[in-house]
Amino acid sequence: MRHLGQGKAARTEGERFADVRGASDDQRVPRISSFYGIVIWMYHDESHHLGRPHFHARYGDDEASIDIEDLAVIAGRLPTRARRLVVEWARAHQTELRENWDRARRHQPLQRIDPLR
Repeated sequence: MRHLGQGKAARTEGERFADVRGASDDQRVPRISSFYGIVIWMYHDESHHLGRPHFHARYGDDEASIDIEDLAVIAGRLPTRARRLVVEWARAHQTELRENWDRARRHQPLQRIDPLR
């Protein structure tokens, strides 16, 4: 598994991400969408991203943090095809991603977002 940071924060984050691969609607992992083997989730309380609005995407053993505003990869990596699919999905759902970011900051339940079709 590739982690998005280093040191203690990476271990903590890795532990939090451990359930993503097998999670369905488990409340422990704020999974908001999945499509073509890509899982999307979000939470805001990561000190290494300095409060920057973002979401996470995992495809296989690769994962990345994606900025909600400019859709750039801000940490980690995804294979090119997976990254293109994630960006296509995020463009179509940018308003919903912003709304979920606001919910996450208020510690409210996140809304599921339709997958890429």
